[in-house]
Amino acid sequence: MHTLLLDWSGTLVDDFTPTVYATNEVFKENGLPEWSHEEFREKFYLPYPDFYKEILPEVPLGELEVVFRRAFNECPQKVELLEHSLDFLKWAHTEKIQLIILTSMDSKNFEQQAREFGVFDMFSGIYSGVLNKCETIPEVIEKHSLNPKKTAFVGDMVHDLRAAHSVGINSVAVLTGYDPVKRLVSEEPSLILNDIGKLRSLVEMCN
Repeated sequence: MHTLLLDWSGTLVDDFTPTVYATNEVFKENGLPEWSHEEFREKFYLPYPDFYKEILPEVPLGELEVVFRRAFNECPQKVELLEHSLDFLKWAHTEKIQLIILTSMDSKNFEQQAREFGVFDMFSGIYSGVLNKCETIPEVIEKHSLNPKKTAFVGDMVHDLRAAHSVGINSVAVLTGYDPVKRLVSEEPSLILNDIGKLRSLVEMCN
């Protein structure tokens, strides 16, 4: 494997609680009842503009994003790297595997988090604030001249898997994030792993 496209939220970092907290603040601001963590897992989906268009069609996305980002940063529980992420990134970087971020996380928050965790400079390409990964991923493939057979997209949500399938690259689902396993299985990913750390031995075998 020469290149790994990596999602951020739920794949490399745990930001589930801040995301639910911020989403509920958006709901409260607009007169909707809060969701539990379980309800959020069952109902939330990407691209998030489509999600909010369904839930709050009368409110401009820009207004919702202002409330969401403020609440996300105010959440008492902070974003943390998932358990195996740092070791995996260090290993991949040492092995000269090209690492490219493709995330819907807004660019400012992504860069702040990645620099805080000491991993920002490990990525040769960063595509953050992406509203629809299926629309952006062809640009990533072309710009970096990626070989589909030597490239995989690792993510925790159906939208990540669909983006991978849309350009014919390997799709790796991890169970550390947002979508429940039954939803991920339905998209028939190339691999389903408990966490990104499990990918190391498989990449080593392939290489």
